[in-house]
Amino acid sequence: MTKRRSLPPIDQHSPIPILRVDESGIICDHNAAAAARFGLSGHRRRRAVSLIPELKTISLAEIIENGVETELTATAGPGAAHLTIVGYPADRVLQVYCVSSGTSRALDEASGESGGQAQQLLLSYQQQLKELSCIYGLAELLRTRDTIEEICEELVRLIPPAWRHPDWARARILLDGREYVSQQFEETRWGQSAAVVVNNRARGMVQVFYVREVPGSREHGPFLAAERKLLDAVARTLGESIERREFEADNRRKAIILAQERNRLETILRGMGEGVVVSDTNDIVLMMNAAAIDLLGLPRREPIAKDFLSLLTDRDFCAAWRERGSDGEDFAKLDLRVGDPPVRTLSVSRARIPELVQGEDCFVTILHDVTKEREIDQMKTDFVSAVSHELRTPMTSIKGFVRTILRDPDMSRDVHEHFLTIIDEETDRLMQLIESLLEMGSIESGRAVLDLAPLDLARLVETIVLSLKPAMVAKRISYTSNFPDDLPAIRADAKRVYTIVCNLLENATKFTPEKGKISLSASKEGDHVVIRVADTGPGIPAEHAERIFERFYQVRGGSEKAPGAGLGLFLVREMVTLHGGTVSVESKPGSGATFTVRLPIGGPDSGGTGS
Repeated sequence: MTKRRSLPPIDQHSPIPILRVDESGIICDHNAAAAARFGLSGHRRRRAVSLIPELKTISLAEIIENGVETELTATAGPGAAHLTIVGYPADRVLQVYCVSSGTSRALDEASGESGGQAQQLLLSYQQQLKELSCIYGLAELLRTRDTIEEICEELVRLIPPAWRHPDWARARILLDGREYVSQQFEETRWGQSAAVVVNNRARGMVQVFYVREVPGSREHGPFLAAERKLLDAVARTLGESIERREFEADNRRKAIILAQERNRLETILRGMGEGVVVSDTNDIVLMMNAAAIDLLGLPRREPIAKDFLSLLTDRDFCAAWRERGSDGEDFAKLDLRVGDPPVRTLSVSRARIPELVQGEDCFVTILHDVTKEREIDQMKTDFVSAVSHELRTPMTSIKGFVRTILRDPDMSRDVHEHFLTIIDEETDRLMQLIESLLEMGSIESGRAVLDLAPLDLARLVETIVLSLKPAMVAKRISYTSNFPDDLPAIRADAKRVYTIVCNLLENATKFTPEKGKISLSASKEGDHVVIRVADTGPGIPAEHAERIFERFYQVRGGSEKAPGAGLGLFLVREMVTLHGGTVSVESKPGSGATFTVRLPIGGPDSGGTGS
């Protein structure tokens, strides 16, 4: 008995009758020769033992289960013949090949030769069946096994039964430095090899050896020509399978890497603080991170598959997007205005990324909130304009009076002194502005140094009020002050405290209407002296309360802008901070404002909150 593994296709053109029988003994298929011999039709199911009674003497189920080949002679009825029975466990069937004496005689008559010719033809046919069984078995291995290692381990057991002398045949596969051998393998001088070629490079070989000399091999060699072709076919099929599997594995690996990179990129984009929108070439949103959703003021749900421009209300931006994007042009720093008042300004940049999503080009759009930057730019513009105005006004006045004096050297002494007084005042005004600019520069560069000494705050305030009295009188403003007699002196820089109080009182005078009121008070609270400046001006809207201490920032009333460079309160905050103190404002629109300054009595190193 010889072990079999897989079922070859039934040969409908064979002159030898072939029956295919299942485990229950029912004929489930047959070829044309069997139909003619036994009178079978395609629709009638017959039991094999009704045609060949000798089949009762063997166990069909055992032959199928073990996948073996056995021989049997039938002597009676139409089934009288020499039977070759082959089991196929994978398909749960067996095949019966019926070679009768009548078939042998017909073959002899057709060939004009002796009975040995028919026997030779039968042997040739049986050899072809072996080869087909080997190829079919290899195909099943390639279909059902996951790894090349598993295929090679089973293929070396499948090859020897396909050779003319299976009991003497041994098989070996050498592949990528590994060796796979059949049972009782022995390398002898009676062997043949076929290269396993993968991507035009030999990776190994399939070998078959006979462990003993085959009769007649000295003349014609131990192997048949068909066996040479079979070995080449096995090696070629194995190489093609390896090539295909490695190609598929490489594609899967690349797909995994690509997916990982895409996921990593998407994670980065989603986690960015700046807004990111990925859209296709038709402006359909493929991905939008949380920052972009917030910046655009959209509902929290990601607007996938929506037209990006349909989410925007800025028509000028949409028109510019379409104009620049019609030919896929990249662009940077295109402003987009979003939201209801207060309106925010976003800087938008767009770039085309080739083959970003599923091999298709996409656009990555970056949104950056530049509202504050635009406000600062505007404040700088306003500052330059204000400084230019503040410089031009006293300079114009000075120049005018100087020219008048030069043209009229005989003017009266009183007029001459009056003009010089005005020139002196305007010069002081210029010096004060220049001093503020220099102070701002030293503070921002970190070069500001305090000249600390004991300071009588009440006397300092008297000096400041005296210089501002004319402006208050001109607007008929009522001024009051309250300083307790036991108010302690503070350790501070007199020049900078003068600037702090002067800027607060100037600010109050500027915004307090005619016949309004300004009050200044000081008190000791714990280890601090607290200065409060209150006015009855228009007040400060809540959205501006924190920002009025920013550099260049000025509260606009309608289309009007207050005079000045926007440095006064900025310098107040910075100088108070230098002293380790704090400044704050309390205000309601229409009810005036109260500025509160807290300065540590012992100076900036005595436990103040500033830096």
